[in-house]
Amino acid sequence: CWVSWSMIIPSYIHGWYNVFPYWFLYMMVFSYAYSLFFAVNHWTEEAGQSDNSNIQNTNWGVLQVENSSNFALDSSFWTHLSGGLNYQIEHHLFPSLAHTRLPEIREIVQDECKKHNIRYFSFNTFWGAMKSHYNHLKKLGAHE
Repeated sequence: CWVSWSMIIPSYIHGWYNVFPYWFLYMMVFSYAYSLFFAVNHWTEEAGQSDNSNIQNTNWGVLQVENSSNFALDSSFWTHLSGGLNYQIEHHLFPSLAHTRLPEIREIVQDECKKHNIRYFSFNTFWGAMKSHYNHLKKLGAHE
């Protein structure tokens, strides 16, 4: 259905040679942005790393919270642009919950994490998360 609306129908009306460059540009920008949202939610200095040798003895919920991080939770701009991926911790705990409802459960999740001494981390801004991602990659690439 999506391909029909985004490629086939416009190509029929305007010709594929006019539609394809715009569609391709859209796909490139969207794919790059989506990969950045995943990067800042999982590959930062603050996001934990799983110990796969002992993963069967790890609590699934704790693993979801401690190996993820959120960003810009008070920004409707980033919530809209990322499709709610700035609420990554809540998304991992409740993957079938609509992204528009994730802000509603944030305080509940934070309170439960605090009550059970589970690390819950959120960056104040997207750019703070990007900086931490860059520092994490830099650290991974350093010679020991």
